[in-house]
Amino acid sequence: MKDYFSRIISGSKLWEKIYWGIIRSIQLGSIIYFLIKGNGQFALQAAGNLVGMFSWEIMLAFPKKSALRNAPSYMNDVLIIGFFAASFGGVTMDFYYSIPGYDSIMHILGGGAFVWLGYEYCTLIQIKEKKQCPVGIILLCALGFSMIISNAWELFEFTFDQYFGGDSQHWSLELAQQAESGVEFGIFDPHDPMRFAVIDTMTDMVCNVVGAAVIYIALKIYPYRHRGEKDINKQFETVKKD
Repeated sequence: MKDYFSRIISGSKLWEKIYWGIIRSIQLGSIIYFLIKGNGQFALQAAGNLVGMFSWEIMLAFPKKSALRNAPSYMNDVLIIGFFAASFGGVTMDFYYSIPGYDSIMHILGGGAFVWLGYEYCTLIQIKEKKQCPVGIILLCALGFSMIISNAWELFEFTFDQYFGGDSQHWSLELAQQAESGVEFGIFDPHDPMRFAVIDTMTDMVCNVVGAAVIYIALKIYPYRHRGEKDINKQFETVKKD
């Protein structure tokens, strides 16, 4: 841990530090805003997302035996904007209710992002172990990673809302009736409110799969860390020969 802060400084670019700082500052403002309004649940949710925005720094604190300890900073460039769009955009700015399809778009992007993150994670494991692995296996693992994370989140949302009075699925009948866009675009049907939670869960799962499939195909066509000079398998093949 003695070189922890030096690795943070040297492992990220100046523009990344500025970019992260701006996003995190805005998110901190969101927490303060909800605390002033007396909405402790949303403030806690915003705080959780702020912690997520420090994912890269957290990964660098992992033990040396962990592959994530060597995660590249650009992983956080994607993670931080995802947390920001879901928390500040969706909750603070109320986009989940005011913009039709915002939640579905977030799940499509999320499903795809988790395939990409899974690919990066599997590659980090490969680098740590210094072993070759067919890219097809790595991509299948990345796809499975996305399915596990995405569906685990859906289980959490459904359970949290049904048994703990949350609104993580953003289908609350009371809030929906207050959102003119929800009524205008026919997103909510007040005649059958009991189906909202199940419909939301299934819709999100479909969107997760769509996003995951798109990125899986894209990486199948161009697995950028297993092509050309950056081909990890070739690097290990050279090391083995030496």
